[in-house]
Amino acid sequence: GYDAAATKENLHFAITQWAAMNVKPGQPLTLYLMDHGVQDAFYLDGATGAIVNPTELDGWLRTFEEAVPNATVNVILEACFIGSFIERPNSISRANRVVITSSDSNWSAYASQAGAHFSDHFLTELQQGHDLFASFEVARQRVNHLFEQQNPWLDANGNGKPNEQDDFAIAKGRGFAYAGTLSAGNWPPYIAEAS
Repeated sequence: GYDAAATKENLHFAITQWAAMNVKPGQPLTLYLMDHGVQDAFYLDGATGAIVNPTELDGWLRTFEEAVPNATVNVILEACFIGSFIERPNSISRANRVVITSSDSNWSAYASQAGAHFSDHFLTELQQGHDLFASFEVARQRVNHLFEQQNPWLDANGNGKPNEQDDFAIAKGRGFAYAGTLSAGNWPPYIAEAS
């Protein structure tokens, strides 16, 4: 099931109006998008021509940020060539946004039996209580092991240059275990083993 069709209009509404009405100042907005992609284009629904470029997505996020002061914004993008959404000049990277992409701007991201290899590992790590950086790093290592040229990117300082130590330091402070950084409240701890 779904709330609305995957159209540009509905994504625009979801970010600029729905999120702006439902996210309070200082709370997080986490946007996760997964589909096909090419350089500077994310396919919401390629069959109907619903394609979003970095300039559009950045504009919608800015509208949200202006409406909701001090919001913590996290954007996770799973698609081929999606690192092009981080690179300048057409970048969604900004201060106070953590942007994570499943691949760089020059390579594919690969599907798995359950979804996509990067997201499978990334989401599993988040569920276990790891922060954004730790989850990213595990997922990056695992996809690099499977597909040597798939290179996930993370930009958190807003300069459009991925995988810098400053980016990693910022992402270490966000996760489900840190209230207000990835979700509104704390998630219960992940229990790996009990005796």
